[in-house]
This record gives sequence, structure tokens and C-alpha cells, in this order.
Amino acid sequence: MDLDRLNSAWNRLIGRHEMLRAVFLPDGTQKILPAVSEYRFPVYDLRKDTAPEESIGAVRQAMSGQLLPADTWPLFDIRAARYLRDGKERFRLFLDFDAMIADAWSIFLLIDEWLRLYRAPDERLPELRLSFRDYVVVERGIADTPLWNKDFGYWKKRLDDLPSAPELPLAKQPAELDAPRTVRLSTVLNPSVWESFKARIRRNGLTPSGLLVAAYAETLARWSSSPRFTLNMTLFNRLPLHDQVNDIVGDFSSLNLLVVDAASGVSFRDRAHAIQRQLWEDMSHRLVSGVQVLRELARRGKPARMPIVFTGAVSLGTAGRDASGFSGMGTLVTSITQTPQVWLDHQTYEQEGRLVLNWDAVEGLFPEGLVEDMFDAYVRLLNRLAADDAAWLEAAPLTLSETQRRARLAYNATEGPLSGETLGSLFLRQARRTPEALAVMTSTRMFSYGEVLRRAGSVARILSNQGVGRGDLVGVVTEKGWEEVVAVAGAVLAGAAYVPVNAHVPSARLGQIASGAGFRVILTQSKYEKTLCWPEGALVIAVDGLSPEDEWEDSFEAASAEPEDLAYIIYTSGSTGQPKGVAIDHRGAVNTILDINDRFEVGAQDRLFGLSALNFDLSVYDIWGALASGAAVVLPDAGRLKDPSHWLELASRCGVTIWNSVPMLAQMLAEYMEFTGKTGEASLRLVLMSGDWIPLDLPRRLRTAAPAARLFSLGGATEASIWSILYPIEEVSPEWKSIPYGRPMRNQRFHVLNARLEECPEGVPGDLYIGGVGLAREYWRDAPRTAESFIAHPGTGERLYRTGDMGRMLRGGNIEFLGRKDFQVKVRGHRIELGEIEAVLLSRSDVREAVVAVTGETAATRKLVAFVVPGGAIDELAVLGTVRDRLPDYMVPSHLVVLEALPLSGNGKVDRKQLLQRFKEVAMPEKAVAPASSETEKAVVRAWENILGRVVPNIDDNFFDMGGTSVLAVRLHRELVRSFSREFPLVSVFEYPSIRTLAAFLDEGIPQAATAAGPSRRVEMRKKRRMRQH
Repeated sequence: MDLDRLNSAWNRLIGRHEMLRAVFLPDGTQKILPAVSEYRFPVYDLRKDTAPEESIGAVRQAMSGQLLPADTWPLFDIRAARYLRDGKERFRLFLDFDAMIADAWSIFLLIDEWLRLYRAPDERLPELRLSFRDYVVVERGIADTPLWNKDFGYWKKRLDDLPSAPELPLAKQPAELDAPRTVRLSTVLNPSVWESFKARIRRNGLTPSGLLVAAYAETLARWSSSPRFTLNMTLFNRLPLHDQVNDIVGDFSSLNLLVVDAASGVSFRDRAHAIQRQLWEDMSHRLVSGVQVLRELARRGKPARMPIVFTGAVSLGTAGRDASGFSGMGTLVTSITQTPQVWLDHQTYEQEGRLVLNWDAVEGLFPEGLVEDMFDAYVRLLNRLAADDAAWLEAAPLTLSETQRRARLAYNATEGPLSGETLGSLFLRQARRTPEALAVMTSTRMFSYGEVLRRAGSVARILSNQGVGRGDLVGVVTEKGWEEVVAVAGAVLAGAAYVPVNAHVPSARLGQIASGAGFRVILTQSKYEKTLCWPEGALVIAVDGLSPEDEWEDSFEAASAEPEDLAYIIYTSGSTGQPKGVAIDHRGAVNTILDINDRFEVGAQDRLFGLSALNFDLSVYDIWGALASGAAVVLPDAGRLKDPSHWLELASRCGVTIWNSVPMLAQMLAEYMEFTGKTGEASLRLVLMSGDWIPLDLPRRLRTAAPAARLFSLGGATEASIWSILYPIEEVSPEWKSIPYGRPMRNQRFHVLNARLEECPEGVPGDLYIGGVGLAREYWRDAPRTAESFIAHPGTGERLYRTGDMGRMLRGGNIEFLGRKDFQVKVRGHRIELGEIEAVLLSRSDVREAVVAVTGETAATRKLVAFVVPGGAIDELAVLGTVRDRLPDYMVPSHLVVLEALPLSGNGKVDRKQLLQRFKEVAMPEKAVAPASSETEKAVVRAWENILGRVVPNIDDNFFDMGGTSVLAVRLHRELVRSFSREFPLVSVFEYPSIRTLAAFLDEGIPQAATAAGPSRRVEMRKKRRMRQH
């Protein structure tokens, strides 16, 4: 290669094409320099270099990352290197063009003309009678013409329904990347394959460009959270305004916002035809560019990024302009494009009969390996379509890679032995084996297996005498106590299924459940037998009023259930306001219980702490996990269920070894121990947490509270027999946003599926589905909701439960839980994962807990509100500043509310409704403060204000209505103990929830005799509070 001649030829092109002399002034004005100095590109002499490829790579790396100053000529950079390979001299040419001066057509044109002038220095190229400036002036003149206004009207009609870009998983937000760089993935289809493929494309009624964009969209849809999205298509939009329009250099590129719906159509060919029709329709209105459409969106307050791009240059080959000119200079080694605001750009073009496919992606923006997986899937899809007509007619021709497919099969290879036992037979066998062993422990009583069996036998006999047996339902209405164990055991031993209802639910709710379930016998406690408003016609039996059976007759064994019979029905809240009865059979419940017992070697030495209410499915394991293994269940007092001092005292006295609760109750225990300086519980060996998010710092705190305990996260659904998945919590990575969900349990399966019920690739959010033996039989007597939530997979036939939760499969074989689908919200047109904002908040040392919620009924009023519990002194502006630094502006909460603790529901989960109510109270002006009338009331007011962090509006307000929680009640109790220098029961804070009543209690103590109004008022308050708790 004659580098001097090559340099001379390039200078002739600088004189010929004015855009090679263009600069852009700071105000955005384009200026053409009339004359410039001779351009000399540098030449690196690497002939003595022992490793020339390293030096060449360094030059390439430096040039690929550079940004040429727009106001300084030249806006291109050409360099060369000469080196030796195998003793022969070689040359390497480096070219860098700013896209503001030349589009792909222009670059292909420049290469062709450069090569012509290099080969024939005396050749005179045709004179140019058109400049790029001339073209732009004419094009701008089209604006506001009737034809332009027609095209603008076409796009304006579509703005309200224009979806966002493909929602691909991100490892970071773009703002977090210091100096974005692009990496390229590339492949080619050789000429024979490409020619054959084009013939097949034409037979299917498509153009090559239409097929390639459809295959690209099909691939993106498999990795996108939503199958409907907008692709940003680069158009080489040289309008036929002059006969030399194709002979000049400039940036003629335009954008088309192509809407894709990958969930439509029966087959891939259907979707490809729909995309091509949409593309043609858009192209018929191309006088208005995508840039103008985006500006109109922004003007309407809906700013949108469209960073996923398709740049199809295949059609340029048919117009006589492709990349073949590069071959005249040698072999094209590598190329890359970098465009601001573009995350992924797919370019296609032809070169010497081959199809070149490039993907340029921003390095570090996507999770490791994700772009490579996508590109591999895309190439596999093209190869299938090129070779197999049947692939065009498939609904889902894009498959997971073989590696991922095998990993998914291995993930769900959970088959194990299925027990033929029932809950009743497991208990009966254990009771007969160890009748003297402890089965139930409370703060005041102990019951052996034999005694529980005898008492349950009394219940079973009465039920049998009432005609209750297999297939029947028995209501169990109790508060926490040994009676609940006897009641459920008696119902099961009679062959029936039990339906637990909390004794403190409103009578209307009890009536709803009784009517829906259809039970006619209710088991309860003596204290409620005469006081509750029972459903009409129900037979109510107080189990603690029955005499224990001295003998257990063999005839009762015939009444015991079979594995396929119902074991229990738990009613959960329904979106329609009507409770849903989740009907679980013995096989599913026993499978979960035996898996946990086997996995953790639960046995007679264990004591399980039964903290959960009977109508919460964690209680199923508390009771039956113990009774199936010879362990004992330890039950806290009904009036002290939210009192960690009571938990700790009882756990220590009974030697509790297994804790099973929602995370917030475990956090209450840890917080209480930290607050009071209590020592860790040595006997506790296993902590099971499920039902809600586990704060990332909670494992560390629990290890202090229980140094010998192993910690596990469990998940699933009431509809799938308590739990279906678990994860051992060891070291918590500082990069985690949440504790991993884990791997499925024995004979259960977990799937992450998209809208078409296809397995989502690794890293891609999708809907969580559960399969396996744990699935509920149905929603009791509710066929429509059963059909909606329990489906048969159209491909495999597997019965699945649609959880309504979202998750994604991680590399390494664990699912990451992403929360309820309802928490995937849209604010200002952007889909937002609230957990991502929460993770940023929790990354700060001064934030211990964080929940983000959405307030506002309409899109126009919707706002993000962050609720945080500080980990010490907190700088609210700095907290929001951290979010603003790391996330886009539309993910920055409009409000930050600092709380002493997050409010919990009756089951110990974060109560988001209470959070939003708290925000409304904070946002509204405070009511006038009712004056405290005694020194005690004033002291209680001060304590409330210290704990709640706000002015108390009225001394008759309820502590819990004002944002108080169980955790805050613990702190309030300790502050009052210090203030008054005397101990009093923590439960008093719950029983006297207003300043007036609590102060009266502190002044007078618990009254033994009072006026009629006093005690009755206290009972009324207690009942109200318990209804709130449960």
C-alpha cells in the first residue's frame, strides 16, 4: 500500500465533499470551512515491534473511545500502521467518523470514491451540483405543507398509545457508567446461505429488511418485560429531491418509531407480516421523523428514551451502495458504532454477497452474558428460519440455548419419594410411639402426645356422632392457645378438613366464610362459645370443655382421610372483597412438612415456636411439623403475640430450637434484644422466614440474637402448601438488592414465564408459576377464580399456579424474587420496579429499612413516596440525593417520610395501606392538640412525640392509627419505664392505645373494681385493638 498516494486521494475527497470540512459551533450551527490545511494521517511504524497486535489494539481502543470535538476540524480521524507478519510487511488502516457528517451510505460512498482515486489518481469524478446544505434547505421547506401536516397528524394520533422501548434487564443505570464504551458482537451468513435465505424470505411474502427486524423484535421480546414495545429504526432517508441526492456526503439518517407487539399472531410469520405492514405504513408518513415525534412526546410531559435501535442497511445493496468497497482495501477486521442515548444497536448490511450482522452494546450496562445470550439466540433463530419452513409457522420458534434449557430442567428436577401418609396418620403414629413426650407447651400448661391424642379423640368422636367425616369441613374459631392444636387434630382424625378463622374477625367476615365454606360444626374455646355472634344453625363446640377420651378405638382409623382428601381450607383476602378459600389436600401438605423435617432433621429434641395465627398457613407447619416428628410446638399467650419480651422469656424457658415467622416478627425480636441488651438465645438452631421481603441487614442482626442458628428464606404461596422454594442465607453480598428466592423444594417446581408462557431467559423478569404436588385443589366453590389462577401449560400440560408475583432466574441457578406484579408500576410513562429504588435507599448506612409506594389515582397525579426507618441520624436531602445520583429522575421519590418503624399487618407483613394513610396524614395540616390535663398525660405525650417523631394532635387518638407499630410499642414501653421508674406489662401499651387511657392506667394501675363504664370501655378498646392486630 502506498500511504502517500492514499493520503493524497483522501485530500481530494475533502475538497469534493463539503461535509468533510464541516464543524458545528456551540450554538448548534453547522459551518462549512471554505479551505482547510492538507490532512496528513499519522503512520505508526511497528516493524520492529515484537508484539504489533498489542500496539494495534491499543490504537483501536483509544480511537473507539474518543469523542471528537464538534467545533474543531476535522470530524474524522484516519491513522495507519505498518508491521511485519511472517516476515512480510502488512498495513492496518484505522478510520473514525463522526456520524454528524456522514451516515452509512456516505461512508460506503467515500470508501468507493477513495479507492477509485487511489487506483487512478488522474481520474476526474463527476462534478457535484448539489450540496448537503442545499438538500437540508429543501427538506425543511416541506414542513407545514399539507403533506407534512398529514404525516404529523398520523403520528399525533399514535402518541397516546406509543409503548416504551424494550424493557431489558440492566446491571446499572446509564448514569452510573463513568465513560460508556461499546462492544460489538458480529457474525456473517455466507453468500450461498444468504441467497437461499432471501429466496425463502420472498416465498413467505417478506422483504429481507422486514424479516431481519421481525427476528430482532422476536429476540428482544423474549428478554423484555413487556412483549409490546417501540423499536428505534434508523432510516437512510434520502428523499428524491435531486438527481444527485445519492452522490453527496452527509447525515441523511432519520428515525422511525416502529411499534412491535410480539404477543400477537398465531405464528412467527404472522408477527413478521404485521411488523412489515406497520413499517410500510410508517414509511408512507416518513416526512415526520422519529426525532420530531419524541419532541412532541416531551412537550406533552412524557419524555421517552428509545435506546434500542435497528439499523438495516441491506436495502442499500440493492441500490448499489454496500460495504463491498472495503474489500478493495483489504480485509475489514473490526468496526463499531457508538451513539449517545443508544444502548443496543443492531446493524445489518451486505458485503460481497454475505450478510453481515453486528450488535453494538454499551459495555457494563447489561448483566454479564445477557447480550451474548440474546445474540446467540438471534443467530440461532435466523439459522432455523433459513433452513426450515416449519419454523416460520411455529408460535415460538425462538428457544432457550441448550445450556439454559438443561439448567432449567436440572433446576426443577426435584422428584423424590411421595408419602402415602396424611396429617392425621403422621400424628397418630407419633402419639402411639411416644405418648409421654411433650407435644404442646404454653406459658402455663404442658401437654403430652398422649393427652393431645385423647383430647383430639373426644373432638373426633363428637364430630363423628354428628355425621362429620371424610369430605366434610369443620370450622375452627380460636385465638392462640393449646385448644387450636386439639381442634385441628380432632377434625383431621375424624376424616374432615378444618377451616381456621381468627376469633377476633368481625362477625360479618365469619359469616362470609361459614357461608362460603358450608361448614355446620364449629370448634372454639369456652370464652367465645357464648360471646361471639355465630352463624345461624351452626353447632358450636368448646374443645376445652370436653373430657379427654381414655381410649382411642380402632374404628376411628377407618374414618381417617386419604392423601387426596382435603386437609384444610385457609381463606385469604380476594380482590373482589370476597375471601378466597384455598383448599389443600393431605398429599401437598404432608409433602412440604416431611421435606422440611427431613431436610433439617426435625425430631423429638426440637421445640417449634408457633407464633403465626391459625388462619395463616405458617401455622400449618408449626403444628403439624411438630406433631409429625415427635417435636413440641410452643405457643405464646394470645394477649402477648406482639410482645417480644414474652417471646424471649417463653423461648428461653421452653428451649425453642426452631423459629418460623414472617421477617418483620424476626426483626422485632432482634430489635428488642438490641434495645434491651438481652443475650442471644443459645438453643435456637434454625430460623425460617417467609411471606415478605427479608431486610438485607436482618441476617446479621439475627446471628447476633441467635449465634448458633442457621437462617433460611422460604417462599411460595398458600395455594401451594405453605412453601415451595427455599434459600440458605449465609453471607449477604453488598451488591444484592434482595435475598435470593432460591431453589424449589421436593416434588415442587418453579417457573419464570412470559406472557406467552415461555420460559424467560436468565436475568429476565417474568411471572412466577408453581407446579408440583403442593398445588391447591381449588378455590373452594369458586370455579371462575380457580380457572383463572390454576392453568394447564399449553406446551407441557403441567398444572401450574399463577402466583401474581414476579421474579427472574439468576446465573448460578437461583430465582430472584421481584415482588407482586402490582408493584411493577408506571410513573410518568416509565415502568418502575419499586424494589430497585428501595435497594438504593438501603445502600445508605443511615437507612435501615425502606419501602417505596405509589400514591395518586391517575397517571397525572401518580407520585412515588419513600418511607424509611433510619439507622441513626439521617440527612433526608442526602438520602434523596443518593437516589437522584444513581437513578433516573422519574425514579426519584417526590416525598420522603421518616418513620420509627414500618407498620405491620396482622400477619407481620409491611402494611402498605397504613403507609399511604400515614403519608396522607403527614401531607395534611395537623389538627389542634388537645391539652394534657395531668403531669402523667404530659409525660406520655412527650414519649409519644419522641417515638412517633411528630406532634400528637389529640390525646384521645390511637397510637397505632397515628403510625405506631409493634416495634414502636416496644420502644414506647421502654421509654415510659425509664420515665416513670417502674416496670409494667408491655401488653398495656396495646390495651390502652390512647394517651388518656394509658395515663389513667399508669396513675391507677389495673383497676380491680371500677365504675361500670370503666371496665366495659377497657374491654371494648381491647377488642377493637385485637381486631386491628389480626
